[in-house]
Amino acid sequence: MGAVAIADGQPLDLLAVRSCNLFGMSISPGYTVFDWLRDVDRDLRIWFSQITTKTGLGEHVDAAVKDRFYASEFHVQASESQSREIEARGLGLAYLLDGVAVSLASEERWRRCVVIISHRWLDEEEQEHSDEVEVVNVSERSNVKAAANRLYRQWQSAMAGQQSAISRVRSLGGVFPHLVLGMDVESQFQALAADVQRVIRGKFIELDGAVREWRRVGAPLPKLPGIRSEGKATMGKYGENRVHRDRRGANATYKLHVSAGSYRIHFRVESGQKVIEVGYVGKHLPTKKFH
Repeated sequence: MGAVAIADGQPLDLLAVRSCNLFGMSISPGYTVFDWLRDVDRDLRIWFSQITTKTGLGEHVDAAVKDRFYASEFHVQASESQSREIEARGLGLAYLLDGVAVSLASEERWRRCVVIISHRWLDEEEQEHSDEVEVVNVSERSNVKAAANRLYRQWQSAMAGQQSAISRVRSLGGVFPHLVLGMDVESQFQALAADVQRVIRGKFIELDGAVREWRRVGAPLPKLPGIRSEGKATMGKYGENRVHRDRRGANATYKLHVSAGSYRIHFRVESGQKVIEVGYVGKHLPTKKFH
């Protein structure tokens, strides 16, 4: 529960998969989960209640994920020396949701940051398939940083893979967890050709990673390679072209920019809040030398 409470400092959507008497499980000899609940502080008891009382696959879970979950079996090997398997539905659901499993640290296998499970499922034609998959797992506070890093690397890899083909979801909104978008950016992005959108998304991946690292290391400014600021001459003559609506709808000036092929991404840095807000994506804006 302590690991859940500090998990990367982000709001969590908690969901339990329970097929046992969780409250009667032994944490140590003669000491059950029920005993722990009487001894633990209020905050951790609340976290435990939120997880264990939310046991259904609600409307927020994609229908395709639900179908795959109910048509699947998930198991983990009992030990390296045994062929016997243990059912691991919670780990399986975390895998299908691209999320994190939360496990009681009752045995060594559940303390691992990455757990390998066997996934067997039936397709629409009732053909059986099987695979071994890795699931990111948290059971102790010491797991949280490693789990967060691994999930973020997976996210970066998945996003980079989308650059090779036109994504059906062309929106930027909600995709990049560490970036803030001005109110005009989405419409600007939608107006671009698909090949340009792929280039823009690639730059957004880099910017998102830079902000994440900035926040984690506590540096005064982010490390942003290839970033340029407009000169006084350009701002004096074409400064109005750098004014766009910020995330609240107010006009703001975006002097910093990064190249995305022949296109540009303009943004500003809010050092106090450790925020990078993008205000413009599109064609090269006029400058003293380019107009």
